[in-house]
Amino acid sequence: MNAETEYKPLDGNAVKVSVREATNRGWKNYIKMKMKFFFLVLSSLARIYFCNAQVGLIDSTFGVNGRTTNFLWAWHIAVQTDDKILIATSHDFDAMHENDFGLCRFKSNGRVDSTFGINGRATGAGADFDAGVDCEGLALQSDGKIVVSNSGNNHDKFVIARYNTNGQLDLNFGINGFAKTSLGSWIESPVLVVQPDGKIIAGGDGHIPASGGSWSEFVLIRYNANGSIDNSFGNAGVVNTGFSRPRAFIQSLALQQDGKIVAAGYTGDTSTGGWKFALARYNSNGTLDNTFGIGGKSEPFVGSNQGDGVFSSVIVLSDNKILLGGGDYWIGGSDSYGLIMKLNVDGSFDTLFGDSGLLIADFDLFNSSGNYLSDIKLQADNKIVAVGYSAFNSGEYDFAMARYNSNGSIDSTFALNGQFVDSLNGIYPTAVALQSTGKIVTANGFVFRFLNDTFLGTLDFSEASNTLLIYPNPIQSQATLQYVLTQDEQISIELFDMQGKLVQQFFTNETRTTGKHEEVLNLNEFLPAGSYIINIGNRKNSQGVKVVKE
Repeated sequence: MNAETEYKPLDGNAVKVSVREATNRGWKNYIKMKMKFFFLVLSSLARIYFCNAQVGLIDSTFGVNGRTTNFLWAWHIAVQTDDKILIATSHDFDAMHENDFGLCRFKSNGRVDSTFGINGRATGAGADFDAGVDCEGLALQSDGKIVVSNSGNNHDKFVIARYNTNGQLDLNFGINGFAKTSLGSWIESPVLVVQPDGKIIAGGDGHIPASGGSWSEFVLIRYNANGSIDNSFGNAGVVNTGFSRPRAFIQSLALQQDGKIVAAGYTGDTSTGGWKFALARYNSNGTLDNTFGIGGKSEPFVGSNQGDGVFSSVIVLSDNKILLGGGDYWIGGSDSYGLIMKLNVDGSFDTLFGDSGLLIADFDLFNSSGNYLSDIKLQADNKIVAVGYSAFNSGEYDFAMARYNSNGSIDSTFALNGQFVDSLNGIYPTAVALQSTGKIVTANGFVFRFLNDTFLGTLDFSEASNTLLIYPNPIQSQATLQYVLTQDEQISIELFDMQGKLVQQFFTNETRTTGKHEEVLNLNEFLPAGSYIINIGNRKNSQGVKVVKE
């Protein structure tokens, strides 16, 4: 059975047009997409659902037509284990006052979660989190508690607050839920990361006169789990790091599995203009890691015309290599380009990624004059989701998103040739996160949700339909199937062709306990190339996922 639908904007009627016509006429909201649905019954007890969905396009089942109804300028987004969505914002989403502290929560379906705080907004912020300041940092603890930050009304301190899962201040943290640290004449933009031991690292920038350093430097502060300063870190809990230029700003933090800390941002000089990429790696005690870059610091140079290079986000991979997202003016010296950079453990370029370690995100579908990546996230299959904007000389900013393979090539199966670009009323995303189903949620203005083809499903065989994650797909010889069981089960995994014929049994009636599982599946070496169904089931019901054998 084939069904054809039109891709339509949030406002307006669906129209069928060709991609060429849509491009020529500037109708970026009216790109026709096709979706094919298949339904296969292997037996009266085996229900298998699969589809080639519109991966990378707006999920109309979320909120209202794919977005929340509350307008929020957002700095960060986080997804809880129950798929509820937290937004760190500069708006009170009830009164719509800009530059007010806001920590808001939505249900997994995009509706306001009225059980959080008061009508979905965290309560009891206090003077330092009220009018005139933003909620600038957001992190989740393993116990579900929520840590947020800003730099106070006068930009003179790091202010950290912790909330319980219900949106009320955790009065066991700091003093009445707050930890405040004054350092110098100017402190701002603390971002957050929580260590596995519960300690909290806040990173930002500031001028610390007592240090004798630059006008503005990287600044890190580590707090114990109770909100007190961790004096074992740096100098009485504080680390400051200068770079080649007098100003430096942290935009993102990440942790390695060995406890080392990676801070990414930029350095520059306001008097002469121009910013440079900047990052540093620290040992777990706050000292610079001399095995990284030069003396623990790096200012990667990417071209003879490099201009304003800024890292917006950093991810540490399982092998401790580093992915960085951001933007730069350098190709031709005029237009700006979003980019993703991959570095080896020592800070050198990973030349196997993209073009000698660099991936250029050029959203030029509609001849934009500038591009920037504000955030990147890694999927379970190691594909990279990147969000940002595509700018035009008219001052218009388009929403831009792309997905890349782990080697830095564009993933052409995502949206339109790997990219989603749409005006969306001039709203572009500042942050991105993934729900447990693999669906993509973005923040700024409104929260949007996008369809995805990578799902880690929770299997309850009493349900009619669930989702599974299998990767890689297409498969050459080996694949990994991930799933979560809601109870102990006797599991069988089998492979069927598209006519329902059993072609391979991986195992039969083996016991698997409640929780997350990964099964490594080796395909028969004589299996012909083509489409198949990998089926997982208990003794009563089963479910499958379509795969392609190369």
